[in-house]
Amino acid sequence: MRMTMDDQLNFRCLSEEKKLWAKAARVAAAEAGSRKVVLSDWIRETLNLAAEAQLDTGQKKKPKS
Repeated sequence: MRMTMDDQLNFRCLSEEKKLWAKAARVAAAEAGSRKVVLSDWIRETLNLAAEAQLDTGQKKKPKS
């Protein structure tokens, strides 16, 4: 299956957002003095809500996370 330009753009935007959330989690862990970085549930929920919002605006398939 070939991805359309819109699918590629949506995937890139979601991937970039996920990278930014991961970076924020690393910074928060470093500030708290923790060496272990955990992607919290609220970050996952936010990413899932963003994917659902993209579905509501016309995207045909939910991006794989």
